[in-house]
Formats: sequence, C-alpha cells, structure tokens
Amino acid sequence: MRAGNALGLAAGLLLAAASASGENILVNPGFETPEAWGFAATDLESRTGQRSAYLCGGIAISQQFDAIPLDRVVEISFWIKFEQPGQELVGYYSRSVVDANGYPVPNATPIYPSPTGRWEFVDATMGPNPDWFLSGITIGHVGYAETCFFVDDVRVSVAPEPGLGVLLIAACPCLLTAGRR
Repeated sequence: MRAGNALGLAAGLLLAAASASGENILVNPGFETPEAWGFAATDLESRTGQRSAYLCGGIAISQQFDAIPLDRVVEISFWIKFEQPGQELVGYYSRSVVDANGYPVPNATPIYPSPTGRWEFVDATMGPNPDWFLSGITIGHVGYAETCFFVDDVRVSVAPEPGLGVLLIAACPCLLTAGRR
C-alpha cells in the first residue's frame, strides 16, 4: 500500500471513530428488568434479549434523566413491532425538551402501524440546537386504538465531541488525497 493511501485510510478510520455515537444513557433500555420504566415487561416478543415493552390500552413508558444540552446531536431511537397492520393512529413518542428559558418545546410525533409485521427502527434523533435541553423520552399507546405494539432497545446517546482525527482532517484535507496524482 502506498504511503499516501495509508494516510488517507488512517484519516478515514479516525473520522469514522470520531463520528460514532456515545454510550446509551438510559437504564434498562431493553426492558430486561423492571427498573427505570415503572412497569413489568413482557416475554411475548423481543427484538434482542428476553423481554420488551408491550403498549396497549393507553399505557405509556417514560424515563427521565439529567438535562442534556442539545448543542450536539443526540441519538434517540427505538425498535417497534405492531401486533397487526392498520391505518389508525396507535401511539406517539415525545421527548422532554425545554428551551433556554425553561419553556417546554412541543414535539410529540404520532406512530402509525406498519404492514410488515417485523421489527422496525424509529429514529427520533435531535440537535444540534444550542438553545434546547433534553431530559426524557416517552413512548405511549393512544388508548382507543385496537392495535397494540412492542417496543425494544430504546437508545439515547450524545454524539462525542469531534476528536483529534476530525480536527486533523479539517485542518489538512490533503491527508485524504495524499499520494494521488
């Protein structure tokens, strides 16, 4: 491998490592134990592990945590599986967000059933917005809907600050093209 190509590869690996998401800050994100979410999980269905949350009849799950400034991207995601397909609104997710003055920022998002019958990824990522702060997540069933659903592998993680690799690439893009003619 030529020296220039090796430098480009090393720079690319540093960039990939620097852009990886941080550690999940939630307690029991896979519902394996009853702690943190305030209800007993089910073993009827799970994406990973042995348990998941089963939401039906207006049940909501929620977890609060120390406020995180949204000056960087915060990955918020979960997996969902519906008992049956349909067209009606079945649930929602919302993030507990306040602005710099402490006023709530409305952000409830509806959940509609999918026809696939498989686990599906829901991306609720936020940021950056330096004037907002995140302190919790809620996922709930609307109550009147007949279609119930499972939730598993909830994630809230803050993207790490750019590392030395990103700074090197930003300062000297020649690292990515070194050795090319």
